[in-house]
Amino acid sequence: MKYIKISISDKVAVVELDRQTKLNAFTRDIWREMRDALTTINRDAGVRAVVLVGNGRVFTSGVDVKDAMTAMDSISGKAKADVDGDALQKSIQIRAYIEEFQEAITAIEKCAVPVIAALHGQVVGLGVDIACACDIRYAARSTRFSVKEVDLGLAADIGTLQRLPRITGNDGLVRELAYTGRVFGAAEALQMGFLSGVSSASTRMSAFHMAMYTATAIAEKSPVAVMSTKKILAYSRDHSVAEGLAYTAQHNSVALQSGDVEVAVSGMREGRKGVYRDSRL
Repeated sequence: MKYIKISISDKVAVVELDRQTKLNAFTRDIWREMRDALTTINRDAGVRAVVLVGNGRVFTSGVDVKDAMTAMDSISGKAKADVDGDALQKSIQIRAYIEEFQEAITAIEKCAVPVIAALHGQVVGLGVDIACACDIRYAARSTRFSVKEVDLGLAADIGTLQRLPRITGNDGLVRELAYTGRVFGAAEALQMGFLSGVSSASTRMSAFHMAMYTATAIAEKSPVAVMSTKKILAYSRDHSVAEGLAYTAQHNSVALQSGDVEVAVSGMREGRKGVYRDSRL
């Protein structure tokens, strides 16, 4: 992969956005690389947590507008080849383009293990979409956020409008941010519940260290327990309490047979941490 780098150490995968000369702006190739990176991680039972970070001055400046316009022009050109159905064909192809993009970013949310975002500099447009798809978010003190799509003449379409209200529990505030594109800082993002923590420094590494600390703590836990918790939280978010409880009972009737409970209890009795087998659900 050219722009997405993966390194793995002590059961934590670090996924780096590395298109620094373009402020980590996303092209179609990059979001496909992101999808492929998450697929690779899901296949590796030795990875128990992921830290997502941007290299350079910013986490990401969002979508590469030039690349997106090129894609739209290409779609328009193909549609015009069929004069009678150009509007219909253009609509179908634009929808397919958006859905592919959505699926690539949703791959973060669907990752088997927790994904922790380490944010710094600018987190603009698509950057907020990506952060919303992560399980946990930390940011450097000077980080600035914006649901920027409104300034490009469109509604945010990669996940912010669906996920951010649920993360913050504040529908009115999300509407204000999405309607205006207003820039907000890390302190406000923490206050609204979007962030789990803000570093005392403004550097990229300060947020990265916070994310790594949490990722390392997660990696020491039972992978079955952590992955089960992620699955149950995701299911329960979109269902009633009763449905969530029923799903949990069904899920744990299988997961509890993994042996991790015995390892955990044995470790507690002996005053040591449990040593768990690598696994995937």
